[in-house]
Amino acid sequence: MRYRLFFLFVFIQSLLLGQGTYPIKNFSPSDYQARNQNWAIAQTENGKIYTANNAGMLEYDGLNWRLYPSPNHSEVRALHAVGNRIYMGCYGDFGYWDKGNSGRLQFTSLVNQMSEELGEDEEFWNITQFGNYFIFQSLKRLYFYNSETATIHYVEAPSERARLFRVKDRLLFQIADEGIVELYEGKTRPFAGGQGISDKVVVQISVVGTEIVMINEDGEFFVWEHENLTSWRPIDEKNLRGVKVYSALYTKKREWILGTINKGVIVLDEEGRILSKIDRSKGLLNNTVLNIFEDQQGVLWLGLDNGISLLFQQSAFREYRDELGELGVVYAAARVEDQLFLGTNQGLYKYVDGPESRFELIPGSSGQVWTLKQEGDVLLGGHNSGVFRYQNNQFVWLNKGTGVFTIQDVPDRPDLHLLGTYEGLGVLSSQTGNWEFLRQIPGFSVTSRFFVWTGENTLCVNHEYKGLFNVKLNEDFTQANLLNQHTPYGQSSALIQFRDYSIYGHNNGIEVWDQANSQWTRDTTLMRLLHSDSDSLEGILIPDEAGGVLWGIGQNGLFLISQQKIDGRFVGQQLDLSTEVRQTLGTAGFECISRIGEESYLIGRNEGFLILDITKLGENPHELSLLSAHQELFSQESRVLNIQDLEFDLGDEPGELVLEMGVNQIPVYQEVYYQYRIPGEVDAWSDWTTDPIIRLSGLPIGEYNVEFRSRINMSFNTNDLQIGLVIKSPWYARWWAVVLYILGFLLAS
Repeated sequence: MRYRLFFLFVFIQSLLLGQGTYPIKNFSPSDYQARNQNWAIAQTENGKIYTANNAGMLEYDGLNWRLYPSPNHSEVRALHAVGNRIYMGCYGDFGYWDKGNSGRLQFTSLVNQMSEELGEDEEFWNITQFGNYFIFQSLKRLYFYNSETATIHYVEAPSERARLFRVKDRLLFQIADEGIVELYEGKTRPFAGGQGISDKVVVQISVVGTEIVMINEDGEFFVWEHENLTSWRPIDEKNLRGVKVYSALYTKKREWILGTINKGVIVLDEEGRILSKIDRSKGLLNNTVLNIFEDQQGVLWLGLDNGISLLFQQSAFREYRDELGELGVVYAAARVEDQLFLGTNQGLYKYVDGPESRFELIPGSSGQVWTLKQEGDVLLGGHNSGVFRYQNNQFVWLNKGTGVFTIQDVPDRPDLHLLGTYEGLGVLSSQTGNWEFLRQIPGFSVTSRFFVWTGENTLCVNHEYKGLFNVKLNEDFTQANLLNQHTPYGQSSALIQFRDYSIYGHNNGIEVWDQANSQWTRDTTLMRLLHSDSDSLEGILIPDEAGGVLWGIGQNGLFLISQQKIDGRFVGQQLDLSTEVRQTLGTAGFECISRIGEESYLIGRNEGFLILDITKLGENPHELSLLSAHQELFSQESRVLNIQDLEFDLGDEPGELVLEMGVNQIPVYQEVYYQYRIPGEVDAWSDWTTDPIIRLSGLPIGEYNVEFRSRINMSFNTNDLQIGLVIKSPWYARWWAVVLYILGFLLAS
């Protein structure tokens, strides 16, 4: 099988990133308020998602679910969307849904337009389009609906499992014991057969380049090319043995997604390497995958035996979920010779690749591992019990007793490292050829988690509660002398070295070390970048010298700061995170962001970690729309408004206008923010909010245009959205009422 090595990079990344899988979002039956099984998924042109559920057809607009029962209240098995029309098949009926004048969908049955009767107990499991024809497949027949002439005819086509495949200019399906047949001029003719095709259910047929690829229920691949059918063996074929495949898809990313009966989803590259296995232990809602659908944004929707799961394969993130709590909170990460290590609150772990890839605790390392530092093929680590070395699969304590928070380079001394410990400062030396603990430096015993070099043998140490300490070390690092002390500038503080800058970050601001005047001075550029209107620094700063990125932990997400190559100016980027993710980024003040690849960063969490590929942090183009509107009145029940023309006459009792907004994208790990303004009444934009419900009340009599906008990260909606409002005078203030008042006054006088 002549596949290109398109996913070689992905393969290498999979070795580095361990068990990282696509981000997952789940919808349980209690979320969408219907039954458990979901047999088919489709998407209309306006971006709405529809699923074939046992309770009927479900609609998802990006915010809310709505159930449309089938006309006979039977289970819906098949869906197919064209434009904004949804074709549906269920027990004893098939037809299509269109939007009516009320804005709700209305069903048109095509069975009612037929002159022939359906077969006994016919149920429709598949729908596809072929030219002007829409083809509805049961286990007995194929029904052809001509959308131009509105005529219907059928052909007998018995099959064990209804599968209909449109492949190039062919219409293929399987007949039990015969194999794959082609429908040609109203009749069937053989297309492909043989062992594995005639005797097993074919679950997917896809076009890959010039080849037609078939997958059967045992996960066996076959290639049809030049009128010949051959078997193809994936590289990881042995790891597919025993798998029962129910559904499959070849994606836009050129990956194979196999949906299994009891093992969740298996992702393969074009060479047949397993990139990922995703099941309940990795966050999937259920292990039986009935249907796989790729939406307009490249999100994979899985129709499950119990619920719906979304896989965000285009996301910049991958995730590793430590569902059983075996890792603990991730404090540090490092890569040594393509081996990934994690420092957690439970010890030092290394990633072990293989069929059952996992993280393995290094014997003897149990405890809090605060920091990891790579030196060639050696891994150094700071631990609550001291400092250690890991080399050639050997864990060795260099010193045990005083805990170590950080390990830093010494300027112009590659043979030394300075330790920030629970009781001051210590020294590591490599003069003997191996890194060894030299001494704890006497003269300064303040806990030293953060420090920076401010001069020759001079450093500044930060203590969260006691403040800043300027310390001088003698030439041979055998004595420390306290020069002076300064009270804290703020809380959630950290001292870091980034390029040529010593930076002091805290919740009240950002200072840099002024070498000429030997003092900390406020940096207005970093202040602007790290304390903006949309977010503000809340956690620590984390430098990545090799990658040229300074990370900051904000209230709403992450900051990425870098320097312009031409003039050295700091520039920044914000990465908003959802509240759920932001609250799981480890212990406050001990957050972990570690570079583990050229453009890949590991972000520690309370239960596992995220992996971020910063090359994929592009724009988030999306459209904003009004999903619903109603008027809450004081004197009567609420009035639902027609949102088709976006013009609302609220009458003379406006009450409160309630608007529900939504976007055509489901952001992963991120929030959608909304704003509005009313030019002429309130020209300034409202504060950003993640609440999609906007309430307007108290507007005086008049006509208004209300403008809306949304953002995901710093990307705004690409469309303009505004609504028109009319608020009329009450009847007693209208012109004719005033005339009556005057006439009445004149008559009375």
